[in-house]
Amino acid sequence: MIDEAVGMPSMPTAPPANLLPPGKSTEPGKSAASGQPAPAALPPGLAIEVVPSDASIAAGKAVAPGVTRTLRIALTNRGTVPLARIAVTAQLDGARADPSGPWRVDGALVRAEVRSLAPGARMLLPLQVRSADPGPAGQATGRVLVDARVQGQPPAGGDFAWTVRDCPGAYHAALEGLRTGALAELRRVSEAMRKGNPDLPAGGLRFRPAKPARGAAGAPIRIAASIASRRGGDPELARNPLLYTAARTILELDQYMKQRAVPTLCTGAAGVVAAYRRAFAPVERRLAAIRGAAARARSAPADLGDVTAVVAAGGGTGGTGARSEASPGPSSLDDLAARARRAAIDAGLLAPEAPAAGSALATLAVAARAGTQLDPAAADALSAIEVEAWLAEAEAGADRLSRAFNATLDGILAAHAANCTCGP
Repeated sequence: MIDEAVGMPSMPTAPPANLLPPGKSTEPGKSAASGQPAPAALPPGLAIEVVPSDASIAAGKAVAPGVTRTLRIALTNRGTVPLARIAVTAQLDGARADPSGPWRVDGALVRAEVRSLAPGARMLLPLQVRSADPGPAGQATGRVLVDARVQGQPPAGGDFAWTVRDCPGAYHAALEGLRTGALAELRRVSEAMRKGNPDLPAGGLRFRPAKPARGAAGAPIRIAASIASRRGGDPELARNPLLYTAARTILELDQYMKQRAVPTLCTGAAGVVAAYRRAFAPVERRLAAIRGAAARARSAPADLGDVTAVVAAGGGTGGTGARSEASPGPSSLDDLAARARRAAIDAGLLAPEAPAAGSALATLAVAARAGTQLDPAAADALSAIEVEAWLAEAEAGADRLSRAFNATLDGILAAHAANCTCGP
């Protein structure tokens, strides 16, 4: 049974001094007062220890500031006689007590009294402690020193220490870095993927194949046409439901990263990331469709053979009709710009001495101004290169968008793993 807490005198710091006159000493086995044989000392019977009731703190996990943990003050009577009126004192450093039950606050200490403790008995006094803010350092040590005293027994003492770390604050700071870094990049590339690039040619596709493909085979040119109409932007991402999905995901990630640094901020990061991956999946499927179309467009010249050779051999109404030397196959061409220039020259749309326009799309835009009637082979070749060029632009944007999205979510998980190391 535990009595109501009572006060107790301050704890002595040293044993009393020898009060015998100088030159006198107590004979072994004699009392200092009478010189008679001293009574046998009672064997120490009281023991005290601090037992954390929380498995995480017992395992050495840090505690976040403001979080309450329960420490059990364990009293054990190891003697053979009952102990009565045991005065228990606890002193806290880096934490404060939330007194309840037998405990009461006495200045910087908390005290309790146990009425009696039978031989061999063990009693647990739960003491709730709330860790203090560690300050700018972000980490400190919490400690409790306990002392138990009973008349006729030497005092018993114990202590327990734990790490206080501002895990939510550190995680919040890391999230703020992500918000202004990876998430800002996600917002930027998402907008660019919708709106396109004003530096790219306007006016849509300039060259059409002599006989447009249908069904799945025509998917690359259809997607390229939609991309070209927005100068590299994707119309599907510029309208609902994908517009709403992307914008809502970015908005909610921004709100998540701006939460207050409270202990619950460190909970549920894996679930948050998984939920946003599921929500963003329709956007990723559209990006995958763009990549697939770009891959098919790249493989088309290889399937058809050397397009520049086909153009050169056209003969009919393809421009000047001047035949160029056979060009190397697509696999050995330097880049799209070189292929576009060669095809335009072979089709009679550019003079061989014309200055380079730069990119493939810029070259084709210049070539289209000639207004020359093209034969089917030249039209097919120029269309294939133009489709490939527009899809290459879109594919690069799709890759940037996916990278920014994954960098944001992977960054959340990495920040959580690095900073949310406190116990639950």
